[in-house]
Amino acid sequence: MTADHHRACPQIPRSARPASQTMQDPSPKNPAPLDPNTTLEELRALLYAPPSPSSWADLWGAFLAIEDPALLQLGLDYACDHLNAHRSAWRPAARSAPGAWVGALALDLREPRVALLRALDVERPESVWIPAGDFLMGSPTEEKHRDSDEARHPVRLTRSLIVWTTPVTQRQWLALMGSNPSHFQGEGCPGWEDHPVEQVNWFKAMDFCNALSRRDGLRPAYHKVAQSTQEYAFEGLGAEGWRLPTEAEWEYACRAGTQTSTYIGDVEILGGNNAPDLDPIAWYGGNSGVDYALGFDSSTWSEMHTPTPRSGTHPVALKQPNTWGLYDTLGNVWEWTGDRFDASLGRNAQEIAIDPTGPAEGGQLAKRGGSWYLHARFCRASHRGTREPTFSCNYLGLRPVRSHLR
Repeated sequence: MTADHHRACPQIPRSARPASQTMQDPSPKNPAPLDPNTTLEELRALLYAPPSPSSWADLWGAFLAIEDPALLQLGLDYACDHLNAHRSAWRPAARSAPGAWVGALALDLREPRVALLRALDVERPESVWIPAGDFLMGSPTEEKHRDSDEARHPVRLTRSLIVWTTPVTQRQWLALMGSNPSHFQGEGCPGWEDHPVEQVNWFKAMDFCNALSRRDGLRPAYHKVAQSTQEYAFEGLGAEGWRLPTEAEWEYACRAGTQTSTYIGDVEILGGNNAPDLDPIAWYGGNSGVDYALGFDSSTWSEMHTPTPRSGTHPVALKQPNTWGLYDTLGNVWEWTGDRFDASLGRNAQEIAIDPTGPAEGGQLAKRGGSWYLHARFCRASHRGTREPTFSCNYLGLRPVRSHLR
């Protein structure tokens, strides 16, 4: 168990965010060369087919098959013109473009897939497509600052996922739910609309996922057992709608094919709130200083990398994303998962776990990712936290996912 499992929410005065796996771009690596005379017709057929996450991958595969630079440019110009003229059809698909495309977009690489998204005026899609695959969940015994509930074990996810690129922002929550539960908002927090929503309990997180499903014309993944209670029944991983990720899905998405403590490598933690290696990717207790009035008093936090009198959430997507284009998986705000907490997870694993969903019962839910509030060691891909479902706090939010059902 970790030290934060029962830590009180920081009170802020109102006056004052198995190693063998194939997790690459979903496009073919060695495509058969296309006849130059048919290449543009192939592209035309793909562009006029119903857009979907897989059509993005097919389109990119067609571009990879073109070896002639002039033909490549001709095809790219044609595709961009078509996308620009049919934005209403293609923009929804761009919300779930393959993660590797968004990773390239985030790094502003000058290549065809970036140009295709830019043709739709897409700067950061709302969600990305992530392939199914195998990975090692948990941390190796030699990883520093690991906890006893991080037993390493092989996991297989058989469904590809659509994952939001950032935690849900206050702007997104307000637009869908009509109210804003967050502490860090208003005049005391300029730019609050782009900060992650917080003070959301587990039930409210599921309410948001259902509202998101209805917005997108999908069958909701949760339904209430009775209108008089907060209890929900989950439709399972085969559900069509948006939902909270399982712990395994969350860690798989965060790692993006890596096996180190973070997606940029192992980080050296020099003190409780002192890990300069985290600075490029995460807002945590060592660098989350703010100058807005609603910031929490952090003047007494020990071993801060960048000492500051006040700390709090920051706008999403200011730090470096992982290679799947996911921002803020580590730090800013913790993220709810859909799993009840299992303290012995993976400890006695004898074989690969396939699509694990956690225990059927239990009073504590798993949360992941660490936050702006306190310790650097929480911002590791394998770190696990827990809270009861009614808990809400100014360091806890959510990131929706849904299974990609073909």
